Amino acid sequence: MRLKINRAIVNCLIRSAIETYPTETSGYLLGNHRISEASPYQCPRRSVYSVVREEKSARRVFKVVKFLGGKFVGEFHSHTGDDTGLSTDDIIAIKNLHAELKPLGLKMKKWIEIIISVYEKRKSQSRPYINLTQNKTNLHVTLPKSKSSVWDVNLRAYSIDIGSGHSETLKLSI
Repeated sequence: MRLKINRAIVNCLIRSAIETYPTETSGYLLGNHRISEASPYQCPRRSVYSVVREEKSARRVFKVVKFLGGKFVGEFHSHTGDDTGLSTDDIIAIKNLHAELKPLGLKMKKWIEIIISVYEKRKSQSRPYINLTQNKTNLHVTLPKSKSSVWDVNLRAYSIDIGSGHSETLKLSI
């Protein structure tokens, strides 16, 4: 299955992950078959290994999105390092948030989760560069950080069945 995402959304996700590095970031996604908007949560508790959104904040955001006519389709979060895998803890957090938002009118069987991995690595060429590549499942971006290092960023999307917790990797395309 394919998930269309525009360059502005990719840029937002990258900025969010790099801004909070080395701690993780988290935010929400709006849209339908195509992600139309991404926005980071403003007040989560962050660490190098996790990010926890405040349920009260997520409920508030959901109500505003619904009032303004948007459609909540899922979330994004980052991992420090090169892992874009969806963990059991991720699926539990998704199912818990879905249960929290369902009484407010959230009607979805499939949840979209985009995971951004970000890490710093030594660059292999002497001049700054920006590189965006795409493979079967990931978008990969390399951005200059300093004279000797770059940010290495990977994005991977998943569709999670809320009932069973089963996940499917989506092909991200711009």
